[in-house]
Amino acid sequence: MTALASAPGDLDTSSLGEDFPLEAGSSKSVISERLRIGRISSASQAGWSLGGLWTMFMAVQVWTHSLTAWWVMAAAIAGAAVGLLVGVAAWRAHGPSNWQRALLMVATCLLVCVRAYSHVVHSPYYGTDEMAFDQYAAQVLLGGANPYVHSMAPSLSLFHVPDIFRTWTLNGGFVSKLSYPAGAFLAYLPALLAGMHIQAAVVTDVAFWVITVIVVYVLLPSDLKWIAVLLAGADVLFGNAVGGVTDMIYLPFALVALYQWDRFSERGLPSWRRWAGPVCLGLACCVKQTPWFLVPFLLAGIMLEARRHGKKPLSEGAVYAGIAAGVAGSVNLPFFLASPGAFIHGILEPLIAPTVPGGQGLIGLAMFTTHGGYLQHYSIAAAGVAVAAWIGFIAFYPKSKPALVALVGLIFFFPSRSFDEYFLEIAPMVLVAGTSVLGRSSRMAFRHVRWAKIMSRGTVGLGCLALVGVFWAVVPSPPMSLKVLGEHSTGQLDTVDRITVEVSNRSRAAIEPHYSINATGQQSAFWYVVSGPRTIPPMSRQVVVIEAPNPQSMPSLFSGFVVNGYLAHPAIVSTSNEVVMQHYDTILSDGGMETPVPVGKAITFRVEVTNDAGMRVRKAGIAVDLGQVVYGQTNLGVGESSINGNPEGKTPVLARTNGDGVATFVVRGVQQQTDPVFYEAWLVPPGGIPVSYSNIVDLQMAP
Repeated sequence: MTALASAPGDLDTSSLGEDFPLEAGSSKSVISERLRIGRISSASQAGWSLGGLWTMFMAVQVWTHSLTAWWVMAAAIAGAAVGLLVGVAAWRAHGPSNWQRALLMVATCLLVCVRAYSHVVHSPYYGTDEMAFDQYAAQVLLGGANPYVHSMAPSLSLFHVPDIFRTWTLNGGFVSKLSYPAGAFLAYLPALLAGMHIQAAVVTDVAFWVITVIVVYVLLPSDLKWIAVLLAGADVLFGNAVGGVTDMIYLPFALVALYQWDRFSERGLPSWRRWAGPVCLGLACCVKQTPWFLVPFLLAGIMLEARRHGKKPLSEGAVYAGIAAGVAGSVNLPFFLASPGAFIHGILEPLIAPTVPGGQGLIGLAMFTTHGGYLQHYSIAAAGVAVAAWIGFIAFYPKSKPALVALVGLIFFFPSRSFDEYFLEIAPMVLVAGTSVLGRSSRMAFRHVRWAKIMSRGTVGLGCLALVGVFWAVVPSPPMSLKVLGEHSTGQLDTVDRITVEVSNRSRAAIEPHYSINATGQQSAFWYVVSGPRTIPPMSRQVVVIEAPNPQSMPSLFSGFVVNGYLAHPAIVSTSNEVVMQHYDTILSDGGMETPVPVGKAITFRVEVTNDAGMRVRKAGIAVDLGQVVYGQTNLGVGESSINGNPEGKTPVLARTNGDGVATFVVRGVQQQTDPVFYEAWLVPPGGIPVSYSNIVDLQMAP
């Protein structure tokens, strides 16, 4: 941008970098032409236009909750207007002005808050046990007790946490102790002291998410600030903020710690810039264990930068680490002194506890395929990747500087618990760290060091070992296998509440599995064994019947599911065959009757059978049931209509499809009823359970 302001005769090409590669002998006129084209400016204009459009998308999402409060509609209209303004202004010669950009950020943050309010009103329960634990720990602290020696189990009912969102352990229990550093619950104290109760954690997390977005906007380069708008409205990140993921609390501190982290050894910087990094790193590490993984990479980078600036690497690294450790220690020290054992066990539990696997990483191969796997192998693979990434960061420094956070995120893809918040929440960190460090033109620190080649080869070797670890995690079959033999449903509730499973034990020791269901990627609570042996003898095959502990754990008839079986010693997961309950859908039509129907008048109902794509299945003989019921204000009643000439009130009544895939039912009201009669159709597979429940239609019988 400096070159754009220079006179043609004094053209400065030092800032062109790699965005404008020039061949040898390129003239200044060629350079001027490339600058006149203004690729970066055009990209920035497109970015701000996209940011305005994105804000309008957010406004539409808020608009759907207009009945929540009158000001929700006002916020939606204002947000859409600002988005439209900036979207148009983005295509001016110089793009939107600074005040327009700031106004867009204000509108975006306002829409995030309004959308969060609407979410709380319609879904007041907490979506994770970690959010409930942290707020409850803050309440326990305000009551004068030490949270690390206090059970967090009461918070699950206090904050209405569904059972499926507990952190289950391989031995059939669940985590009930505080599992995070002190900063995780200290952050909730201001909201509690202000008088908030059940939603204090949501308000705090959303506030930190808004702060995170603002920090990203401030720290990103001018032509990339529009990315902050996209991050603010991203559904996954926003959903984590309101749904119970507490990573938002450490994000602002981590962003400041990562901003220009490679300048720590530059003595010309203001003192606050030099110390802000390690101080904020210490604060981030006080909240959750995720930032801990940044520490080895940052320390290695600090020492390499110190070497490049002629400073003592160990001395600079020790100062940086000492500041960060001092800040983290000062926050956590009172709780450590109060109960050292409970504190250490608590903060290490997420790393060492025998919890059930889950997440969107490599572990999906074990949880959603019939193969299963040994969980410790995934931990070994993750450790190998972590070491390889760290060595590679050093060996290829400084080219690896912009990828520091991305390398850390790579680690989280491999362990047995690899939830999306581990590698998606770091997106703001990747952007800030990658765009604020010095470019790759710096002289390589190890260029003249003999063991640079050794480290490079070591990186390749460790990478190969990591791949071996991944292979070892995925390929060996566990000694237990599962096969679903049958299901029992709740009928019109559209769920499965009982499953028959064949369990094979190929080991020479007895095993006692614990069973859960995975239908949408979220592990259910453990199911009870109601028939068959709890302990499976060695080298045997047994049939057990398991039952859901609560409605939340029942898989829907509309989606497939698998049964997962867990063992604690050794730590393994086995996965059954996938069960798909229905391949067809049914559509019930009453011929367009939208007014009361006189008693005795015949109404023809048509039930079309369609496939998953909505196309009619033109097959004769498919068994279809039609049921009738009266949903009274205080109870269920019997529908008094006659279906296909059967006695009044008979339900369900079976008919079969014709060659066009349509089953026909003739409904006739026998007597007047105060309440309407509701009808629903479903399929009756031979030897199976009823599935493919249709839409519901109703008829009001009139004299």
